[in-house]
Amino acid sequence: MCGFVGVFGPAARALREKLDAAADAIRHRGPDARGRYDAPDGACALGHCRLSILDLSEAANQPMRDGDAVLVYNGEIYNHEELRSEQANDAPFLTRSDTETLLRLWRRRGREGLASCVGMYAGALYRETEHALWLFRDPLGIKPLYYARLPDSTLIFASEIKGLLALCPDLPRIGARTALHTYLAFENYPPGVSLFEGLHLLPPGGAWQFELTPEGRVKDGDRFQVPLPRADPAEIPRDREALHREVRRRITQSVSRHLLSDVPVGLYLSGGIDSSVVAACAAESSPGMQAFTGYFRTGDDYYDERPLARAVAERWHFPLRELEIGPARLAEDLDPLMYALEEPRMGMGSFSQFVVAREAARERKVILAGHGGDELFGGYPMFKACRLLEAGLLSGEGLRLLCQARGKEWPWIVYQLLHKFRRGQVGFAPRLLPQAKEVPDGGLFEAETAHPLQALAAYYVAVYLPGLLMVEDKISMAHSLETRLPLWSQPLVPWALAFPPADRMPGGRLKGLW
Repeated sequence: MCGFVGVFGPAARALREKLDAAADAIRHRGPDARGRYDAPDGACALGHCRLSILDLSEAANQPMRDGDAVLVYNGEIYNHEELRSEQANDAPFLTRSDTETLLRLWRRRGREGLASCVGMYAGALYRETEHALWLFRDPLGIKPLYYARLPDSTLIFASEIKGLLALCPDLPRIGARTALHTYLAFENYPPGVSLFEGLHLLPPGGAWQFELTPEGRVKDGDRFQVPLPRADPAEIPRDREALHREVRRRITQSVSRHLLSDVPVGLYLSGGIDSSVVAACAAESSPGMQAFTGYFRTGDDYYDERPLARAVAERWHFPLRELEIGPARLAEDLDPLMYALEEPRMGMGSFSQFVVAREAARERKVILAGHGGDELFGGYPMFKACRLLEAGLLSGEGLRLLCQARGKEWPWIVYQLLHKFRRGQVGFAPRLLPQAKEVPDGGLFEAETAHPLQALAAYYVAVYLPGLLMVEDKISMAHSLETRLPLWSQPLVPWALAFPPADRMPGGRLKGLW
């Protein structure tokens, strides 16, 4: 896990003197090592700061070169040892790092090689002989990559907005009106959008080429969408018990892959189902891991999940660090939190995440989290509301779902019924500020299917969870901590999304497969 900055185009020579300052601005993402690259043709400069996790030697530092290709990259390729075995007849590897694996893979297969990578990543690769740059990002949108185009066509890019502003202080710091109105309406905005005018996010799965013209200007080249693995419906057992076993096997396999590290790994343990499942699977491969949980001390203990977290930690023999999140922390951490986030994002948990991540980072560089379980396996009340729409309000199943609905599920059921009545379709995100203008047609997302549960699942994959992942990345990396997400990884995601929608909630029970 790392951070990088770069510049490509006619202003590269002038801006490269600011490259070190730009890398300093995101040094929190990788305090263990620094590196830079200046292209012989003067058209490209790359800076990198490293958080050493796989192969701690200096040989694994970045930028990394292989022939005429130079790579900076942020993330982890969990199947990199398998990818290396496919290259057994090539020249010997010089490091044990996944960076070298990714670089060799690109040299052999080009952009298509990204489809073979199981992991989270964002990176930039420069080909000296072609005078061409590639920017790329994982298809699940876990790791960020910001970019901007200068008036002379120069492309600048970085892992965080702070890096862009340090590299080019003259960038206009003007709010993007449409993005702002969308945020005020939905507390979120679509992937690829920033609240800074002229600053953009490479979309999840984007692999974009940029080239130099004979006149020395940057032009857009090839654009490629990294595909997720295709799931074969025949791989989904129809027998309920067999399906339960297959879900467990695949989650256990994913958790095991995410334990790949040359430094100790910890885990978040909230007391919820998702983090508890990750903990149970991790215990099979790595018993005794350090666990961390945060809590609020209130009169009724409503926001104190320590009893549940303790039960899981005791069952799987994890030492548990309990971290109180109180009012004094808010006064102390609000400004650092805003600086880390850079722009407002969705979710109410960013403050508590910030506090727990800081304490976890004192003891670990890598931590496992349970993000993705609700989205993949139907854990939100919105799923039950959409299932009700599907079944029909007056059908036998619809009436049974209504009778079984819990108190916290009723607002979402009412919302979906009203939205369906008024607009004839499923509602993805309640509008928080109806007066917000300049919101794009369709709001945040337009479904390509009329099937309510499939449409909702597509929304969570394309819009909702990527917003939460941006918060998680910036908060954890503010403390030099790598968060890994075993439940939100290839090939688990496409397999789970291939379930018949009703299978996510057998008997109308949220997350019924667990």
